[in-house]
Amino acid sequence: MTWLNGAAEDVADRYLQKGWMTMPDQPGLGLAHVIAFMAQDRETFLLRRTGAGKTLPFVTPDHLRMTIQQYQRLNFTMADTGPDQAFVQAHRARRAEFLASHPKVAARHAAVVTEFAGRLDRLLAHQDPQAARIITAFVEGRPIQGLAFDWSVPFGVAATPPALSEMDSAWAERLSRPAEEDAPPEEDWDDTDDDTQGHDAAPQQPGTATPDGAPQIAAPAWLSDLRLSGQAHGFYHSMPNYACTYVARSREHLLVSFDNLASVREHPVTREPWGYKFIRKEGWSHMGILSYVPGWFRDAALHRYLMSLRDSGFFEQFDQVTLFGTSMGGYGAAAFASLAPGCRVAAFSPQSTLSPRLAGWDQRYPTGKRADWTGPFADAAAESRRASQVWLFYDPAIDHDRRHVQRFDGPNVTRVPLRHADHKTALMLRNGRVLSDVMRDIATGRATLPRMMQHYRACRHLPDYLAGVRARAERGGDPARAARLDRAIARLAP
Repeated sequence: MTWLNGAAEDVADRYLQKGWMTMPDQPGLGLAHVIAFMAQDRETFLLRRTGAGKTLPFVTPDHLRMTIQQYQRLNFTMADTGPDQAFVQAHRARRAEFLASHPKVAARHAAVVTEFAGRLDRLLAHQDPQAARIITAFVEGRPIQGLAFDWSVPFGVAATPPALSEMDSAWAERLSRPAEEDAPPEEDWDDTDDDTQGHDAAPQQPGTATPDGAPQIAAPAWLSDLRLSGQAHGFYHSMPNYACTYVARSREHLLVSFDNLASVREHPVTREPWGYKFIRKEGWSHMGILSYVPGWFRDAALHRYLMSLRDSGFFEQFDQVTLFGTSMGGYGAAAFASLAPGCRVAAFSPQSTLSPRLAGWDQRYPTGKRADWTGPFADAAAESRRASQVWLFYDPAIDHDRRHVQRFDGPNVTRVPLRHADHKTALMLRNGRVLSDVMRDIATGRATLPRMMQHYRACRHLPDYLAGVRARAERGGDPARAARLDRAIARLAP
C-alpha cells in the first residue's frame, strides 16, 4: 500500500513507524492514525458533511446550522496562500509529475474531481428553497443572519443524519454533570476577590512539585471534563492575550464568564473560568473568557472571534444566555451583551468604560486606561442596552463605582446597592454563601430587587460588613455612637 500526502509524497514509513505501533490498551488506534486537515473553502467543508452518493440527502435545518457553526469555529484562522506563491507552484508541479507517472491514479483522481465539481449543483437541485438560499449564501461568504432555519423535512426522503452536536452527547450529559455534593457554596467561587492593587503582578506558580523538583501542573477542571468524556463536547480557542473555553451541557442555559484582575494573576495553565464549579453543578453550559493581561478585553483578535461566534448563530442555540463578571469582568459582561440580544447580565462593581473621553475621572487602573478604547464594545453602558436585564451590584459609598453604575441608564437596568461591601461586592456575597443563590436567580429569571436585598441580609454579620459599618460610624464623628456599635459587635456570636 502507498500512503501519499497532499503533495504526492510517500509517507508510508511514518505510519509504519508510529501509526501501527500503538499500544494495545488504546482501542481504536491500533491500525493507523488518520490526520485530518480543515478545508479552507466553504463548499468543500459543506459537501464533505452531506454524503457522496448519487442521490444526495435532503439537508435538515439542524444539520446545516451545526455545519455552519463548526466551520465558523474550527476554520476561524485562515491564510490566503494565493496561486503564485512558490511553494504552491512547487506542490502543483510535484502532483502533476506523480499523476503523469501513475496513469491509473490520474484517471481515478480526474473522476473524483469531476464528480465533486458537480456535487453542489446536485445537492441544491432538490433542497427546500430556504435551505438553498442559506447554502448559497454560506458558500459565497455572504452573511446568513436573519435567515431562518425552519423548513420542513418531507416524510420518507433520505435526509442528512443528526449533526454531531457537542451538547447532544450522552457522555457529555452524564460526565459533565457531577453527583450531588454537600460542599459549602463559597467553594464554588474561586478568585472572587478583585482588588485595585497589584494588578500588574506576575502570575502565580503551582504550589506542588514532582520528586525531581519540577513543578507539577494539574489539569484545570474544564480540561478534565472535556478529556474524560470519551468524545469532545466543548472547545478551547487560544489567542495571544486571551482564550475562550466552552463546555457544553444543556441548551437551556449558557453562562458566559469574564475574568477579573485576580484571575489575570493566576497560573495561566491551571486556571479555570470564574464560577466554573458552580455552573458545572447546575448542569448548565459555560463559556469562559480568560484574560492573561489586565487589558479590559480591548483586543481586536478577541473581538473578531466573539463576533464570529455570534455570526455563526452560536448564542442563538440556547434558550437563555447570561453574561457575568466582577470589576474588569463586570465591564466585559456588560460590554459584550450585544453579541446575544435578549441576554441577562450580572455585573459586580463594574466599570462602564475606561475610555478617557467617557470616564477620564477614573484613574484607578492605569494599565486598563492605556488600552485602545476605540472600536467596538468600548462603552458597556451603551452595549448593554440590547440585554433583557442588567443587574448592577455596587457600593454607593465608592464614588467611582457609583458613577460608573449611573452611566447605565436603560430601562433594562436594575441597580443593587450593597452598602459596606466596598469594591468587593462579589466577594462579600461569596463569603455570605449567597453568591450562588444570586446567580441562580438571575440566570433563571427569578431575580427581583427585594429578593437580591434579602440575599444580602445574610452578609450583615460578616467581619468585612461590620468593618464597613464601624468605619462609617467613625467618619460620622460621634464617639458615643461608635462606642455603642463596638459593644453591639462584641455581643454578636462568632
